[in-house]
Amino acid sequence: MRHLAVFIACFLAWAANAQVMVDLQTGTSKSDYSFGTLGLSWQATDAWRFGVSLQNSDYRYRFIDARKVSNGYAGTYSLLAAGRIAENDVFRFDFFFKPGIRIMSSPDEDPEKPFLYDFKPSTALVLDPGFLVTMKYWNRLWLHTGINLHTVAQIKPTALLEQYPSSFLMAGASYQAGKHWTILAQAMAGPASGAGGDTEKFFWQTSVGLRYTLKGNTTASLLSGY
Repeated sequence: MRHLAVFIACFLAWAANAQVMVDLQTGTSKSDYSFGTLGLSWQATDAWRFGVSLQNSDYRYRFIDARKVSNGYAGTYSLLAAGRIAENDVFRFDFFFKPGIRIMSSPDEDPEKPFLYDFKPSTALVLDPGFLVTMKYWNRLWLHTGINLHTVAQIKPTALLEQYPSSFLMAGASYQAGKHWTILAQAMAGPASGAGGDTEKFFWQTSVGLRYTLKGNTTASLLSGY
């Protein structure tokens, strides 16, 4: 118990001195009618950032056991670790890793077109490693691009590799609208290798959002893209 108390005290002391940011984003994609994301992140140092997020999706289509399903809901709970690799006055180069768990409902069966397969709710491990290049275009406007090697491994109802590492290109911007507020915009698109590569060849996604900086310097709040 003593070690746990010391750990909690150290964590709270670290969090009190770190930059804390809250993100709220909404968007759409090829596979989602709409989705919303709530994120909390800590800019622990100039080089390191950590966070958690929850994304809820009203999906247009998804895959369960590599079979396409439509019109259901999915929730993804993710962690974030990101670190600076290099930086100068104009550019910054970061890596990020965003692992998570996706829990997805099975679709409602259409009585006029009954399923030929008994779909069960799905649980999957989502891995989003990648790299990000940020250009400090202006002291209040930063642009970014990068790559997300999106990977999904279904755990239930059957263990299988749902999506092989896909190379999604990222592009976006962040604008500091006020002392505590930052406007975020992002697009992501690229070739997909989902469900064995036979049922999904290309993917796209767009989103916009707001970031509120609770504590710390506002310059770091312009870092975006993951």
